[in-house]
This record gives sequence, C-alpha cells and structure tokens, in this order.
Amino acid sequence: MLKRLLIPFALALVLTIILQTLNINEVAIYIIVFITIFAVLYVPMFYISFFSTNIEAIDRFLAERKKHPQYGLYYGLANDDRQLVEASMEKVLKRYKQPAAQAMFNVIFALYNKDTNEARKYIDNIKQPEYKKYYEAGIAIEEKDYEEAQRISTALQKDWMREAVLAEVHKGKGNLKEAKVHARNALVGSKGLQRYMFHKIYNRDYTNLDS
Repeated sequence: MLKRLLIPFALALVLTIILQTLNINEVAIYIIVFITIFAVLYVPMFYISFFSTNIEAIDRFLAERKKHPQYGLYYGLANDDRQLVEASMEKVLKRYKQPAAQAMFNVIFALYNKDTNEARKYIDNIKQPEYKKYYEAGIAIEEKDYEEAQRISTALQKDWMREAVLAEVHKGKGNLKEAKVHARNALVGSKGLQRYMFHKIYNRDYTNLDS
C-alpha cells in the first residue's frame, strides 16, 4: 500500500518541477498534475476491473486488495473462500447503504448460500432490470426450475449473462457437454472481474473446459 502511494507522490513532485521550468502558470500545473495522478491511480484499476482478460493480473490485483470490502467479496466468491466472503459482506453492507446496492449484495450472498427464500426478499429492490432478470434466473436454477431460467435467459441482452444462465441450466439437467459450450461462451464474452469469477468457478465445475 505504501509503495502504491509513494510512486504517484514522487511522480507529482517530478512533474511539478518540470512544468515549473516550462514557465506554465500555477493553476495549469495543478490541473495537469491532478489529471496525471488521477490517471496513474485509477485508470489501471478501472481497466483491470472492467476490461482485462489477463486472469493472473486480475488475481494479483484482487489478492492485494482483499481487505477492501468489495474486492474481498469478489475474491472470496471466485475462490469459494467462505470466511472471506462473510467478512467482506459485513463490511460491504456497512459501507454501501443505498437500498439498491444492499439488495444486490444480499441477493448475491443468499444465492452463494443457496438460500432462495432469502434472495427473494431483496430481488425486487434491484433497480437494474438486466441484473434483476439475471438473479431471478439464478433463483430459478437453484430451485431446479430450469424451464423458467431458460425462459428468463431469452430476455437477457448481455451475451455473457445469457450464456452463463444456459450453462447452469444444462449443468443442472446433466447435459455437461452443452453446459461446457455455454460456459466457454460466457467466459470468452466477459471481461475484468466477471471473467475472473467465471474462470475460477468454471474450472472448479468442469474438467478440460477448453477442450
């Protein structure tokens, strides 16, 4: 953590000195330094979280930030670390007080615990329609209502969501060959933290996923 903070500080100092030698006015220097430091600190984090396909890089990124509630939750879920999931959930619910955010996290945690009754308590408070449908499909799968889950999948706009649901539907029905096809499609169609979670989960669920 200290190293990550010192590098941007040193960069800000060097950049300020260089800009001053170019006779750039003080306000412009502050703006340029601020934008540069913001980019150094947050652009790599944003890229890894949403766009990276490098599983090892994402793993390192999350492992270094396990104490952060949200990253700890993702890392715990992906690696089936119940102790970390429970500790992170407690912190997440204290930090994110918005009803919609609380609903999302509570549904995820309930499904992790295979408790569909608990998930149903919160599902209607999820504001994003696409994610609400996705987790409704998750509830149906957990209740072995595969026809309902498949019906919901047809309404999902994101390819990785639809493929992930179909993978679980076929897996639940015992059609492992078809399940692996959809699992591969979900994995390839996702990026960032979602791709990392699929990679970890599917490699536990299937042997030779790439074959």
